[in-house]
Amino acid sequence: MIVELNNDNFNSVALNNEKTVLIEFYTEWCPYCKKVYPFLLELLKKKSDIVIGRVNTDLYEDLAETYQIDIVPTFMVIKNKSIIDKKVIYNKLEELESFINK
Repeated sequence: MIVELNNDNFNSVALNNEKTVLIEFYTEWCPYCKKVYPFLLELLKKKSDIVIGRVNTDLYEDLAETYQIDIVPTFMVIKNKSIIDKKVIYNKLEELESFINK
């Protein structure tokens, strides 16, 4: 399941999770965000040991600002409760897999 993140659940789901967390910062109107969504579903099938969350930056501008998100879709990986990396990814499932396996 992909978790819709917001101000109320971001810390508990993303920052205080024992699992690796992949977060997509997106908007509803972004064509690249729509293109990458099936990749997220496929990644969930392949990797049951991760959590995938999404932050709608139109609704939660403060979260986008906090994490300096200027472009969507931007992905962020959190491991061991620490932010590992941020990257704009929009065209390949393999790129997402490589990013989360850092």
